[in-house]
Amino acid sequence: MSETKKANFYRYSTYLYYFNKLFGLCAFHYNPFNRQFKESIPSIIYCLILLLYTTIYCPNLIISFKDILENTFSINLAIYIGLFHAALQLFSVVSVQYFNIYYRKRIIDYLNCKVIFEKKMNQFVPKIYRNRYFTTRAATVIIVLIFKLISHYVIMFFVTNQDTTMLIALLFYMIPMAITTLTGCNFAMEIISFQYFTSQINFSLYELVDQIKDVPKNTSSAQKMVLSCKICDKLDEFSILYSEMNIILTKFNKLETVILLIYFFNKFIELIVPTFFEYLSYVGFLKGEVTYEMMINGVINDLFSGLELIMCVACCDRLMEEMATTGKILHEFPIHKVDDRLKESISQFSIQILQEKRPISLCGMFNVDNTLLYSMISSMTSYLILLIQFQLQGIGL
Repeated sequence: MSETKKANFYRYSTYLYYFNKLFGLCAFHYNPFNRQFKESIPSIIYCLILLLYTTIYCPNLIISFKDILENTFSINLAIYIGLFHAALQLFSVVSVQYFNIYYRKRIIDYLNCKVIFEKKMNQFVPKIYRNRYFTTRAATVIIVLIFKLISHYVIMFFVTNQDTTMLIALLFYMIPMAITTLTGCNFAMEIISFQYFTSQINFSLYELVDQIKDVPKNTSSAQKMVLSCKICDKLDEFSILYSEMNIILTKFNKLETVILLIYFFNKFIELIVPTFFEYLSYVGFLKGEVTYEMMINGVINDLFSGLELIMCVACCDRLMEEMATTGKILHEFPIHKVDDRLKESISQFSIQILQEKRPISLCGMFNVDNTLLYSMISSMTSYLILLIQFQLQGIGL
């Protein structure tokens, strides 16, 4: 497979890097030609400027948001809930910016380790498997990011009656919104890359299994021994690759665990509050009429927030499935056709997989998988019902 096709998947990672650079989430420099990350003073200064902006200017957006809430809803409960959501979003944005600046050296080390690992993998796995599949998934992450930024900005522009002053304010508002969205997209892109690595190992293992299964019955013992030795050497190489990949994945999880906890909690609130606002609009707790632009904005916000959440969880779930597949492939080796040395290599690789099995976790409290998604949906429903009960009983009015 050509080098151009090889680079397709990582081209989208480069696009995402430039989005991160624009919105102040890359306190380092990346050279796309030699794929090397290093510290950059101008990048650090730029990130610090945007951090100061969100820390100093964004609270003014919360004050403006408070005025909008007071002019829109006729009950105080909606105002309290809206302000809590805005304050939480500001906290999450500032936290993400701070973590990316403070831990920039660890981030650079992780990214460079991943590039070195990828180059090493290309030496052992010259053929790229499922290139189109992973390219499509990487492109989907970029598309979700772009569509959310554009659609949200356009709808908000029409909601504010195309006021020029508000147009400028919305440009500033796009920074914290983009940072929140980029946090999820960055996570999804990294997880897709690890699934890509695991998939290459798995397909290579499948080829080894097929080589053993296709050995003719009349093959001499000497030929079988030579083949077993070659496969054993390759199996040991893949065992080392798998172990190195797990080390890098663990390093990534440690870097992102706090940020992910903040991100998922923010998404949890981000889905509840707009839904509650839509309920209040439906039952008539508005000071004015609901315009179709406001309804579309609410629907788009819920749609993309839910899509981001599902995208992150689905990526992790598929990664865990791909990693579990490695052990299943090892059990498919026809033991009766291999020698003792190859049996030992298969056994050691299987034990290694069991020992190194580590799911993506949020500070050790939750694993990022479908169970987390189901728990969040259940909790969202419960809290939404609780807010509706507060409204019906007149609490916070």
